[in-house]
Amino acid sequence: MQPLQWVRSFEATARHGNFTRAAQELGLTQAAVSQHVKALETRLRVQLFERGARGVVLTGAGSELYTSVAEGIGRIEAALGRFGVTDEHRLHVLSNASLSSGWLTTALPGFLFQHPDLDLRLSTALWQTDAIGVRADISLFLGPATQPGAVPIPGGDMVVVGPVEGGKAETLIRLTGFEDSFEAFRRSHHQDVQGHLRSIECDSFQAALTMAQSGVGVTFAPRLLAVAAIRNGRLRDLGPCTFHPPTGYWSRIANAHSQAAHDFQDWIRTAARRWLVDSD
Repeated sequence: MQPLQWVRSFEATARHGNFTRAAQELGLTQAAVSQHVKALETRLRVQLFERGARGVVLTGAGSELYTSVAEGIGRIEAALGRFGVTDEHRLHVLSNASLSSGWLTTALPGFLFQHPDLDLRLSTALWQTDAIGVRADISLFLGPATQPGAVPIPGGDMVVVGPVEGGKAETLIRLTGFEDSFEAFRRSHHQDVQGHLRSIECDSFQAALTMAQSGVGVTFAPRLLAVAAIRNGRLRDLGPCTFHPPTGYWSRIANAHSQAAHDFQDWIRTAARRWLVDSD
């Protein structure tokens, strides 16, 4: 059992970036959490955190371990959720932050109109690893379909967009976490640009799309988020951006007993298709 306790302390510390807050969540002392992490580092013979006065930051080895640990905990949470008690009058949706702010909150009134007696809770997270421990009935995430039960949301495919005025921009707006995809994007769409290509990095598609509309540069984003601006003439559609493995928006039901979660999954696929056709 001891290594599992060490992993729990490591995961909470990585998520909070702080031993004290991790200890408060786990009901342990700060010293105990620190000792657990140190024991795990000794066991693995790697340094997992850089310690500082204001908290801790994952090392390269720590980030690699956290990715695997977060995925494992997510699967455990999903498995436990299948045996949970369901309140059919409540639905907890966990959504990727860009999807939520860029489209979902605009479309949600349609779902609520169809389910007037349903209490809805909407949580958001920039990355899946930011939401470890959140017990949602259904999650909407961005990435490859690596999780069992992942169902694609229409419009999740990536499209390259740029300012309406002018030729090919020499500034590329890149997205944090998509470094490899950005390099492929740069090579395929800027082969004829000579010299240095300036890049601007941000951590959300909404920010990237806003900058592109302002004429700052070229970026890529899920078509679902960009289609309205393309049709309204605020962005130019420069073609698809291919990812390997295919990357897009997906939904995954964590609570199989929740009929509301199944209804929501059906609804979001239909609503996304309509948005892609009717957006103006």
